[in-house]
Amino acid sequence: MKQDVTSKTEMTSKELTLLTGRMSTDDIPSVQSRVNKIFLCSAGTDTVTERDAFVGRVYPRLRAYCRDKYGMELQVLDLNWGIPQELIGHQTDMTSLSIQEIQRSLALSSGPNFIAFLGQKYGPLSLPDVILSEEFEAIMLALYGHKGRDTRKADMLERLYDLDDNNIPPVYVLKEKCQIVPELSSSDSSEREVGGAKWEELQTELRALLHKGVELAHLNGSLDSETRDRYLASDLENLTCLGFDSNDDTSKRCVLITRTIADLKNYSQEPRAQYFADVTYNDMEERLELDQVSVEKLDRLKKNLHARIPDSNRIHWEVLWRYEEVIHPQLHKEYLQTLCQQLYEVCVGLIDEDIPVPELTTGHGVYDEAVQHWSRCRYTAATCMCNQETLLNRLREYLVGNLTTPLVVYGAPGSGKSKMISKMAFHISELLTGEYIFILRYIGHTPKANDLRQLLVSICQQIALTTDRPEEEVPLELKEVIKYYQRLLASIPSDIRLVIILDGLEQLHSDSHSLILNWVPCTLPPHVKLIMSINSTARDLLEQFTQDVLPESPESFLEMVSATVDECEDMLSQLLISVDRSVTSTQMAVLKRVIEGEPLPLYVELLANLAKDWNSFTDVSSVYIPLNCEDGIRDLFDKLEKKHGYMMVSRALSYIVASSSGLSDCEMEDVLSLDEDLLNEIYQDFHPTVRRVPPMKWLMLKRDIESFLSYRESDGVTVTTWQHESFNHAINSRYLCNDATFTLVHSNLADYFLGTWSARTKPAYLENGNKLPGNATISDRKVPSQPHTYGESIEGLMRFNKRMYNQVPRHLHLSGRYKELNNLAFFNYEWLYSKTRALSLQHVMDDFELNPIEEVGFVEEALRVSKHIIEDDVNSLPIEITGHLLPYYASHSNIRSLIRQCDTDGLQQCALVPNFPYHHVPGTSLEYTLECPNVTEEILYLHDGRHLACKRKDDPYIHRFDLKSGDAVKPVFVSIGELYLTPDNKYFIIVDHVTEKAIKIHEAETGTFLKQIILLNHIQGKTSLYKKGPLSLNNTHLCAVVTLANSVLCICNIPSGEVVLVLPLEGKSHVCQISPDGRRVFCNANAFLLSIDLITLQPLLNIPIGSQPNNIILTQDGLRGYLSNDLDTRLTVMHMNGDHVDMIYRAVLEDKMPGDCIQ
Repeated sequence: MKQDVTSKTEMTSKELTLLTGRMSTDDIPSVQSRVNKIFLCSAGTDTVTERDAFVGRVYPRLRAYCRDKYGMELQVLDLNWGIPQELIGHQTDMTSLSIQEIQRSLALSSGPNFIAFLGQKYGPLSLPDVILSEEFEAIMLALYGHKGRDTRKADMLERLYDLDDNNIPPVYVLKEKCQIVPELSSSDSSEREVGGAKWEELQTELRALLHKGVELAHLNGSLDSETRDRYLASDLENLTCLGFDSNDDTSKRCVLITRTIADLKNYSQEPRAQYFADVTYNDMEERLELDQVSVEKLDRLKKNLHARIPDSNRIHWEVLWRYEEVIHPQLHKEYLQTLCQQLYEVCVGLIDEDIPVPELTTGHGVYDEAVQHWSRCRYTAATCMCNQETLLNRLREYLVGNLTTPLVVYGAPGSGKSKMISKMAFHISELLTGEYIFILRYIGHTPKANDLRQLLVSICQQIALTTDRPEEEVPLELKEVIKYYQRLLASIPSDIRLVIILDGLEQLHSDSHSLILNWVPCTLPPHVKLIMSINSTARDLLEQFTQDVLPESPESFLEMVSATVDECEDMLSQLLISVDRSVTSTQMAVLKRVIEGEPLPLYVELLANLAKDWNSFTDVSSVYIPLNCEDGIRDLFDKLEKKHGYMMVSRALSYIVASSSGLSDCEMEDVLSLDEDLLNEIYQDFHPTVRRVPPMKWLMLKRDIESFLSYRESDGVTVTTWQHESFNHAINSRYLCNDATFTLVHSNLADYFLGTWSARTKPAYLENGNKLPGNATISDRKVPSQPHTYGESIEGLMRFNKRMYNQVPRHLHLSGRYKELNNLAFFNYEWLYSKTRALSLQHVMDDFELNPIEEVGFVEEALRVSKHIIEDDVNSLPIEITGHLLPYYASHSNIRSLIRQCDTDGLQQCALVPNFPYHHVPGTSLEYTLECPNVTEEILYLHDGRHLACKRKDDPYIHRFDLKSGDAVKPVFVSIGELYLTPDNKYFIIVDHVTEKAIKIHEAETGTFLKQIILLNHIQGKTSLYKKGPLSLNNTHLCAVVTLANSVLCICNIPSGEVVLVLPLEGKSHVCQISPDGRRVFCNANAFLLSIDLITLQPLLNIPIGSQPNNIILTQDGLRGYLSNDLDTRLTVMHMNGDHVDMIYRAVLEDKMPGDCIQ
């Protein structure tokens, strides 16, 4: 499949500026949100049936419409859904959460973003938990200045609201309910019921006092009309007005649904009337009736909203009261069906009118990748950090200095490495002059920065685009791209400075760690700089750098030392100010004491998250303060579990980590809705008609951890991930350490991304095995389908489900569902074809490592040998699979199924069907094709049985290969010449192939030069006749024969190179061989055979052998020796016994091999 190519000239100047890293902070485009949020606002209790219908009939259709047509997610936020009717409006923090989500919906969404659903319930006037001190004091002053029956309890407000000077600006905070009414915290249910009644009565009094004070303060001019209206309005009106008033164009953004129960006043005495209207008791008539003040306020609100949107955005219905349920799913069936269809059509119309047509990029994938990382850089650099000016100066010195090695920045998790690097990134232009290219990657931040292959491909493509090189030349295979990357760095023009920063190298897939020696260059051109950051906890990886990659190079390492306590205090204050909070001097003193033991930025962030909830009146002497990062994360999780429930916290956080790339809010809601353990914890006495998790559950939890989260785009979806790797480790050890939970989490994720439970019912049972009541047992969870493609886009291009392709194989593997992995991926033609088109063939082949069985290996090998053909034309995939796998059609059932799919489904891509197998069939003797950078003249099979060494005589590099994996190992730099290796693999012996005089000894592992031996310096005779003869090695000795007029045997020690024996021979010698036990060396002098003891250096034998040999071979047991001559067909055989030869004879082989010489 050919890559789409974008030339430098075709890129806009803006794109080129970002790819070269020469832009300012303001020039970095924001990562486009891939989600449209719609907030649904209602009183809650009066629209339960309709909102249930929306969840089941409207929202899934809208989600599918947006995804299929625009490639966008759609999320409808109804924070009152999934809550028992009697509890709606009684949750804490719901108002502030609603305000936050409305603002987020308005900021992120195109098309409709706000739906107001108004019935006949206005709701109680607000009783805020927090009141600005300026407003509260104005209210209290007005109350105390007015003497009357309705203000005589004014001091109650002062007693129940406490001043909090830690807020910016200061506020008055309502005491905790349990502090005001102790019965609410009782373990006795009857006492709690009494406490609830007390609290409702007390709230009524507080509201009356507060609203009276507001009216009085408005009259005396201390509060303006807008503030007064806010206090005298219900939460419903305040939130509705926020949604309408904050929108730039209500005609394109807002939808209004009104519903009137025509005969509601006839049922005012019914107990359920309180859920559908505001009911008050008429003392004179001694009966309940509709509250006319609320009716008037609601009518006024409806008229106001009506005037602000066109008729097309309004839906109105009048219905009748129907029995106990009032709005009955069956008796109001026609109304509900029509209402759902109307809402769907209105929303679709607004979506089509305003959501921008998606721009499907074909040649700017590298640009999109760079945007992701620069956006992360901008966010990280803007966050508070300790002032590490000394370390920043070290980084600057490296960039402009003469150091020609990479720089490794290391430190403890949370020490601020990413923040420091990000801050420095925006000062590059101040340091570098002339033309430069600056490339930045945060490992793990995007799918392409997760594994080494995709990371290097992305970096090489970016360099190619910015240096006028053809992008299609960048190889996609790991081995090839490593070589290309090394050559690319070495070939950067000297007038261009290249800076590459890789943050968080330990987050690369662990398989990549063993390849560090291959792709990280030991030396760089002076104008190329490479900065890498590593957590000091990744000891094995850091050790590889210190011992193998950059040994004895302390200047190549920069440790993130701890910040000072004062720097941490400054960072803590900044973090608190960013959320409009502070602490008292006493509280800060306590925090400074604990910071002394752990002066790390992450620890400071954890303390800020803890301290932001402290009021100025909080006694911190009784508050538990964690002492380090690990304790801080543990304490955070403890508090979350107490507030939100163990199952909710454990599963939600586990799904973020287990997904690897993170989850979007929509995905999180869907996956949680497939988790029976969680739903059983949430729904115990109450069960909604659609068995899904309430949206407010995840949003409330997310709000409490948001300061530690980051957002990014992954496969067309805006996902949530952790900023700090420490959270991933903590979640793995706390929640995913149990095998059963680990398997369940990954299995649920696999089910979701496969669409297993889309458009079908998922059985649900309680922990005790009992069925759930009613339809909840077999409820459709309303999760989306997961097709391979979403149909054609507006431009006619195919949109693929990349999310499924990247997630499913991994989760099926980790949940142990290998049969499904085989059927759905490895032996599924549609999967192989679509994923190859959507991503690349290399992505498909990477998956095969997850199930390395023989049958899967055959398919992987078939794809590998066909790789270049398929990449050139993906439509050749079916015939390549069939042609290579036909021999296994009868013997392997999965391959038979795959071939049948190729022969049928593959006809849509290629009408050819092979009848005979191709020449190369998977499973044959060929395992790997090893490619050396140059022509190889010498190949050595190392004695460890795993590695192969290759060398060209005039090349100083020895290229090595791991025969187990087929991967290249880091080459060793030695000397030019012929290559020899000691049996223990410790030393390379290089003989100068030009002069033949110099013999050099190198360490095999590192190539370090140890000693040079020049034998001619130890021999007497006519040097012009010098000629090198045979050479033999054991672990401690080098034996060589050289010839002048006659031959000389030289014996040297290894590795010292000391010449310990020079023995002139009486004639010419052509053989020299050390015995297998390493104790003796054999050589000839004309037709005589000699043996020397290598320990004592004494001669052992000198016997005639009948002819002058050219070759000698000794058996491993040392009992036989065979000598031959190139021109003779007779073989000399020796029977040896230790240092003696018992018998010697010549075997005539002319009858067996006439005309052949023995070598």
